[in-house]
Amino acid sequence: MDSRISPSQFTQTEVGDMFVVRNAGNLVPSSSHQSKNNFSSEPAAMELACVLTNVRHVVICGHSDCKAMNRLYRMYEEETLVKPKGLLDGWLCQHGEDSLQRYIELEKNSFKKPLEFFDKNTRKKFRAFIDPDDRFRLADKLSQVNCLQQLENVTSHAFLTPLLLQDKIRLHAIWFDVNTGEVHFFSKKMEQFVEINDHSVEGLLEESDQNIFSGPNM
Repeated sequence: MDSRISPSQFTQTEVGDMFVVRNAGNLVPSSSHQSKNNFSSEPAAMELACVLTNVRHVVICGHSDCKAMNRLYRMYEEETLVKPKGLLDGWLCQHGEDSLQRYIELEKNSFKKPLEFFDKNTRKKFRAFIDPDDRFRLADKLSQVNCLQQLENVTSHAFLTPLLLQDKIRLHAIWFDVNTGEVHFFSKKMEQFVEINDHSVEGLLEESDQNIFSGPNM
């Protein structure tokens, strides 16, 4: 929802090319937070796009200096996660908890070891090294982790299971650096976010038609 980000501009798309859902922290609530009396607009939008309208690519887009991720990181630093002060804090504590736990795992390993993210249906996985060149702030590292965690959350929704099992949907993660204008695409092959440029674009385009979750069932 950041006013500095224009999805249609950096994806070079036109009106009618894509559905766009924006919220604080680019969060996709997991199915574990849905019930017959508690629905979220994000999964509902995915059902509209993927099931009713046959959209075949789901892209999670995060960015640097994300105010929501900055806030979540600050609550972690200040140890105030158990006492959310308002609606934003509550939203982040509920739906950003898994991302934060993954970040803590990364931090404990001195940011050297890869994280693993799983397809909730098949338990297939992909690995991810977060900012291996140590270019970004800690809150930005959390933002990248969060972006990838949402891919796992997407797979938790039962209405997408048949499409995922039939390999009819492709899941992608893009991360935008608001300071430089660089757009980074998560590469399963490289196991990290890779800047999209003249040198990388052909390989990343080829990857975009592959299932990001791979390997044997766990």
